[in-house]
Amino acid sequence: MINARLICCILFISFLCSGCYLSKNLENIPLNIYQDSKHDIHPIILLNENGIQELLVKLPADTFMVEIQGYESFQTKSLFFTFSEEAEIIYRYQPYFKLPIPEKNFDYQLLVSITGRHTDVFYKDLIKVDYSVARIDPHVHLLDASGLPYNLDYIQVNETLTIDCETAKSRLVSIEYYSDESMPAKPPFSEHAKPFKLPKELDDVTTVACGDQFTFTTAGLYRIVADNSRYSMICAVPPDFPKVTSVDELSLSLRYITKNSEYKAIRQAANPKQALDGFWLERTSSVARSRKLISIYYNRIQEANRYFTDFKHGWKTDRGMIFTIFGLPDKVEKAPLLEYWYYEPTSYREEASFFFDRALNGELILRRSEFLERVWNSQVLTWRQGITN
Repeated sequence: MINARLICCILFISFLCSGCYLSKNLENIPLNIYQDSKHDIHPIILLNENGIQELLVKLPADTFMVEIQGYESFQTKSLFFTFSEEAEIIYRYQPYFKLPIPEKNFDYQLLVSITGRHTDVFYKDLIKVDYSVARIDPHVHLLDASGLPYNLDYIQVNETLTIDCETAKSRLVSIEYYSDESMPAKPPFSEHAKPFKLPKELDDVTTVACGDQFTFTTAGLYRIVADNSRYSMICAVPPDFPKVTSVDELSLSLRYITKNSEYKAIRQAANPKQALDGFWLERTSSVARSRKLISIYYNRIQEANRYFTDFKHGWKTDRGMIFTIFGLPDKVEKAPLLEYWYYEPTSYREEASFFFDRALNGELILRRSEFLERVWNSQVLTWRQGITN
């Protein structure tokens, strides 16, 4: 009879082999998608006024080189579409790069590369083109003050967007509000996480007409849907987002590096700010070093919010958790249904690999395993010991 140790070894080898297969297929296409930059680039796919699929990329005023490749299957490198500007593209007054793209009877991926001449913009990522868009499946779209598609997954409270739903049968739109009760991601070695589900009870609902403006007055999650349309989701966030500035959020985001007793003490302290400062000072016994440690940690929380916010704040997601603790991956690889992050070994821990599987709702969920406990604990220990390099 096979013993437990042998079973664990088999499972571990299977886990590693799945990563080897992905790495073998994607290793020649590094994706620079989480580099720190003051410019947020979020390409989107939608139908234009003529019913033609279009790639839209909002760009700052600068000169750019744009290159696009379409793959039926990125793993097998089945290239069927290419676009490359012969000359640099200058954006001064038109903030969007627009390009009609092929309509196929299958989903495919676009490898989009954008390089700025005078700014630090460098973007390279895989964008999925959904077959349903080509079939003119009705969507609810959010438009900014200029009448252009809003391309972020979050909006600051008290900001206003226009609700656009021209293809919907009904001219009325329901805007459901759910208060933010989301919890930080569970450790990588815990039980596998389930995809996000809306609470059974909503907190509020408002009905507006298509074309009306709507102001997101309260932080939380909004579900926007019209009859016979695909719904849109957007997270309303505090005015200073993606930064974390309130004492409540600052202490809440310590969950990944605190013991249960420490976390509870900080959250329940009569003076939470003092308890928070005390935790960081205890890590280094030096105010200067504590400030450096705090700066690194909360800058990562901020970047996680920028990159990964979807149904909840980015730092609470699985990718946000790994990004906060391990930092920028040394290698990122993508496929339609998963994403792979690799970290080279350091003086304090072994190499680390993380796989994120895409759920039906589009959410990327960490593939948890008991084999990740050692590398996770080693990295958390560096934070607790005040090690910043």
